[in-house]
Amino acid sequence: MENQWSYEKIDSDFEKAGIEVWNPSKHLDGYTVDMFPKIIQPDEEEDPVQWCVDAAGKNSSMVVGWVHRRGLIGSRFEEGVNWWHKKPTLYLNWYVFPKKCPSEAYAEGKSPGMHLQSTFDQNKEIWGIEKSVGREVKDLIPIIQRLREKYMKEEIKDAS
Repeated sequence: MENQWSYEKIDSDFEKAGIEVWNPSKHLDGYTVDMFPKIIQPDEEEDPVQWCVDAAGKNSSMVVGWVHRRGLIGSRFEEGVNWWHKKPTLYLNWYVFPKKCPSEAYAEGKSPGMHLQSTFDQNKEIWGIEKSVGREVKDLIPIIQRLREKYMKEEIKDAS
């Protein structure tokens, strides 16, 4: 339930800022917090791994992931997909109840771990993102808006 509240809060905060979000729990499984404690029933005809690869890869402009020691498998997946697609990967370390996590080391200027550091380095080199971790959605919104402006300028430049 904690995770579902968090996903819905994250969705809501991004949508209020005009940023469309694809949340796998809602869009792939059709699951929302008001359905709890009902168990998610996966669509047998849908390949959830491929859906997530496509959503994090060719079907999105960037990925926002969750950084936590218990959640690093997901971070590695997001990083792998976005390295392949050369997309920005931003991270939140806030859920309903904040937890201590590797992004705190990053905020202090220390290496949070090789795979996360390589993502932060790619964000900086390719996209000019100095900091890609936030405690809340509002910390990432200015980064996303700046990236959108950069995309728009490049598209206008390419069209002319």
